[in-house]
Amino acid sequence: MKLAQTLLLFLAVVGMSSCGDPSPETLRRRGDRVLEALVEELECISSKETLVASQPQLKEYFLNLSKILLELEARDELQEVPENPLGKRLKAEMARVYQIDGARELVEAAQEPARLALELDRRR
Repeated sequence: MKLAQTLLLFLAVVGMSSCGDPSPETLRRRGDRVLEALVEELECISSKETLVASQPQLKEYFLNLSKILLELEARDELQEVPENPLGKRLKAEMARVYQIDGARELVEAAQEPARLALELDRRR
């Protein structure tokens, strides 16, 4: 669940700006697209079986979000803003999916590579 909270913080990311890097607006759009796809994937999960089938895609979304977050953190360009509708949808879908028997463990397994990447970076 900590990764989910970190991803919600990502919703608040303003972005970064330096020569050759994506603009803050580009990064916001990129993050929003990944989060939207993550929410849509979660919305399709209705059973443990569909969650198992979705695990590779969920893992990819979590990793993509962690990479963007790490890039922004490295430049000290994170800024919190009020939660938006996408963040609310993500929270609601995570809560719904967690109601499926065995889902918490499966979702956390999909989050694990992204969580480890964030943890490793923070230890540096």
